[in-house]
Amino acid sequence: MIGRIREIQQRALRAVTELSRGRIVAFLAIVILSAWSLSVEAQGKEVFGYVERVQIREADFPMLAKLDTGADTSSIHGRHVKEYQKEGVPWVHFEIRNFQGKVSEIEAPVVRVAEIKRHSGPAQRRVVIKLGLCLGDMFQEEYVSIVDRSRFEYQFLLGRSFLAGNAIVDPSAMFTSAPSCKHFVKSPPPEEPSPSPTVPSAERDIKEKGEKLEDSDKKGSP
Repeated sequence: MIGRIREIQQRALRAVTELSRGRIVAFLAIVILSAWSLSVEAQGKEVFGYVERVQIREADFPMLAKLDTGADTSSIHGRHVKEYQKEGVPWVHFEIRNFQGKVSEIEAPVVRVAEIKRHSGPAQRRVVIKLGLCLGDMFQEEYVSIVDRSRFEYQFLLGRSFLAGNAIVDPSAMFTSAPSCKHFVKSPPPEEPSPSPTVPSAERDIKEKGEKLEDSDKKGSP
């Protein structure tokens, strides 16, 4: 009787062991397939840190930007924002300041005005414009809302509308690359050609030499 019980226990143990092995194999297969799918999805996408330098086409310097995959859209802190009409079209003028304290003025047509609902207080009005942005060697025109980000550490935020399908954000990294878009590569100004003697000056030299020869002939004549 005891031998029969032991045999049943051994069979049950083998069954549990086989079941555990099957689960382990299935789990490893899921992990491998997930990693493979992520690797395929990541092909062709550049990896950036959560804070990068971004060049704005309409400005004269780069800005520090926080790359936030949790934000739907991009936003920038604007100073001295002024809306006006130009030939019947709404425009906006504002200033931005980068991490070096440099100030640049941006003037752009208004694409739309968004009303952002908040949990507390009235809805926030945001003017949306289009800016040309360079992140690494990736250039893209992006809709950016002008907001008050003075209480945030970074005055520029890049959201999913810019990052989706183009970039992967590594939250443990910062400043992985500098802006290098061809749109912002300025060719050096052409060197000024060295001055060459003009025809009148050359004729003047010949004339002066001829006059000197005539003077010498006159002095040598009896």
